[in-house]
Amino acid sequence: VRYGEVRIKGAPGVDWGLVRRRLAWKEGADYSNGPLRDTREALFSLGVFSSVRIRPDEGNVGPDGRTPMLVELKERKRRSVAISAFYDTSLGPGGEVEWLHRNLFGGAERLPVRIGGTFVEYGAKLNFRKPDIFAGPQDLLGEARYNELDTPAYDGREAVIGAAIQRRFGKRFSVKAGP
Repeated sequence: VRYGEVRIKGAPGVDWGLVRRRLAWKEGADYSNGPLRDTREALFSLGVFSSVRIRPDEGNVGPDGRTPMLVELKERKRRSVAISAFYDTSLGPGGEVEWLHRNLFGGAERLPVRIGGTFVEYGAKLNFRKPDIFAGPQDLLGEARYNELDTPAYDGREAVIGAAIQRRFGKRFSVKAGP
């Protein structure tokens, strides 16, 4: 049996082109479980799906041995809020609130916004990640943060804005560059 056309079901809020770019097999290649596992991992790594099921449509094998592949997706909730409290031995008690959007424009863009601090240090941070830009294994990253530190010895203020392109080489290695 060989891989046939791909049929995607579910997750209507996600760009299916992004899903197709994450497929680890080519149509017409011999069937193997390895590419299915790799595709499932690649789709879960986006952080958008709560369920990914990939299987051949065994009832529709064509005369050339090609079997349509069914990719069934269930999207996670798009937004979440996290609240944390902590104690730092040098800064004292503190807390943080994070709001996260997992699929901002339909292409699995992540936008976490964090606000928090202690009695001595406080600030806000915003990150942005757009996966698979330029139809390849590159992500666009953006960051903006502001931090203040008020101690008896000195006062500090920091504002940072940055952007980068991160290129993935396999599962465990990536390179990031940008201003």
